[in-house]
Amino acid sequence: VVVVVVGLMVTTTTSRNVPTILDHSFNCSNYVDTSGCRANSDIGNFLLDSSMSMSQQITKCSQICCSMTECSAWAVREKYTAGWAQNCSQDGGHNCCLIKKVGWEMQRSIPGCVSGGKSPAPAPPPPPSPPPPPPPSPPLPHGGGSCSTDMDCSLGGVCQTQQQGGPGKCLCDAQYTGTNCAVLRLRRAKVNNGLQINSTATHTWGGHALLDNSTGKYVGFFSYMAGNCGLSSWSSNSMIISAVSDAPDGPYNQEMVPVIGPWSHNAMISKHPNGSYFLFHIGNGELKHTPFKPCTTDKDPFYPFPPGHAEPGSAATHVSDSLYGPWQPAPGIPAVNNPCPFFFDNGTTLLYDRTSVLSAPSIDTPSNQWITRPTVNVNGTMVPEDPGVWRDKRGNFHMLFNSNSGHKHCPAYVPCGGHSWSYDGLSWASPAIPAFGTIVHYDDNTTVNWDYVERPQVLQNPDGTPKTLFLGQSYKSSHTLAINFCQDGDEDSDCVTTVQ
Repeated sequence: VVVVVVGLMVTTTTSRNVPTILDHSFNCSNYVDTSGCRANSDIGNFLLDSSMSMSQQITKCSQICCSMTECSAWAVREKYTAGWAQNCSQDGGHNCCLIKKVGWEMQRSIPGCVSGGKSPAPAPPPPPSPPPPPPPSPPLPHGGGSCSTDMDCSLGGVCQTQQQGGPGKCLCDAQYTGTNCAVLRLRRAKVNNGLQINSTATHTWGGHALLDNSTGKYVGFFSYMAGNCGLSSWSSNSMIISAVSDAPDGPYNQEMVPVIGPWSHNAMISKHPNGSYFLFHIGNGELKHTPFKPCTTDKDPFYPFPPGHAEPGSAATHVSDSLYGPWQPAPGIPAVNNPCPFFFDNGTTLLYDRTSVLSAPSIDTPSNQWITRPTVNVNGTMVPEDPGVWRDKRGNFHMLFNSNSGHKHCPAYVPCGGHSWSYDGLSWASPAIPAFGTIVHYDDNTTVNWDYVERPQVLQNPDGTPKTLFLGQSYKSSHTLAINFCQDGDEDSDCVTTVQ
């Protein structure tokens, strides 16, 4: 067994003559959160004896791997606190040994991680190439589905009744397509779109933007992994930054500044009828029990906050009179998972989380007086998250969401975005899946099928029609994608979907 100690530059070789009787059962049931166990790659994890020295724990973990036919990789993480391994740190004194079927190079770049594979150790395999885009399919029909009411047309168009009687036919708005107008109809993405930071070590995960009427520019707020870390660090290193663009779909590469420090994630900006701006997110800007650890020695441009940029106080929502800050805590607003707000003109507030909506007469309503109703329910393997809600030009509501929380509903590279619709924002139709997805067509005539896209949020035109779609793009590269919707007058040849 080859042992690699990252950061300590120690190499050790141990004998294959090790006991085969183990003192733990290696299966997914050992996980605190069993959803974190990937049965196709993980064998299991267990506590290491805290009385053993680090070198003894490394040897023990490598011996266990060598004694198992299925094991090809192992790792020792120092007091790791991810959800699946919280049992390794409940008393703060244990390390965790993770045994895997595949993935010899696993977690090699994470500080404090020791990992290795069976001897002779193969070179780390190159990352698998994404599958080629599917062959071109006939374009989706732009409406034409049978209907009785506009609800049958996903509220993405209208139901045109027939003069001779019988069922009507769906006429889709420019921003929607498919037989019943449920699929998003988009322009080809600019190659240089979304949030653009000139570093391959930078990882972001979705965002949202609003127009600054005073400048004609767009101000976006994005989830950013500080310390040059990847998306896997989101639960400790994620923070919120803002950036400015001349166009709604980017590139957002001007006036980049930190806004909320770690830990904060799922940035969502919204303008209140009183003119103030509310920045919703998960996390309160305080470092969690999972310590912040940079992944390289390179200086991060946003954290710690540079001189001249004050880090705001702790809260799950922040408020400012300007898109450029300063930001102040907005106490008393319910803290929900994957928050998405909607404000009526009279101040009545809807606050969406994964599967429900909270309503109150105003944003200042005490948190214990908000009313909760279900929205899109879990249905088998379809587990919704990341709602993005807006009201269209007819006063109807639309919700986009990731239907694949936990990756149980769709495998990688398969479109899995959900779209539901509602007359009042409270009672929602059964969703259409997929309404958007992983297949992105670019304006240089290339197409990339990304592994996953999540965090859908929509920037609107002044009349309420959707203008730009924001997405977190790809677990591997983890950047923020922004694509404009098609609009009235666009040629059919210029409009595409992300589901084919």
